Amino acid sequence: MPRQLGQPNDLDLSIIPESNKYTIGNEWVRLSSFISANFGIKSVAEPYLKRLAQEVEQSVYLAQYQEQYLKLSFILGIHSSNILQYRLELGVLQPIHIGASGKAILAFLSDDKISEVLEQEGVSTNDIQKIWTDMEKIRNIGY
Repeated sequence: MPRQLGQPNDLDLSIIPESNKYTIGNEWVRLSSFISANFGIKSVAEPYLKRLAQEVEQSVYLAQYQEQYLKLSFILGIHSSNILQYRLELGVLQPIHIGASGKAILAFLSDDKISEVLEQEGVSTNDIQKIWTDMEKIRNIGY
């Protein structure tokens, strides 16, 4: 660790002896939660999702691509006042090739990355052809 940063304990870091790597402490977790809740994409998107949920009288979700896993997760959900509604669990990794949200994200990844996703998920050859057709349609209309 560079000297300018100080000692690991000064920064609420711990060294994992087996790997000689650092791990963050509780203060880093608290700060990252605060930043994520107050300054991230969720806080920007929330008023728009609220308005959309009111207009369509349905639950509305914000999905985010999790590049390191080649999956998506829903990071924000706004529920309507409708008695019948579909609810998704936030933060859970989901296959990106299933559903409209995932396909909209998938379509704008590189062809190599799409192939990598489909291979990772074990998608059948027949379904791969359908997905590539969907990707072409989505790319042509923009969503």
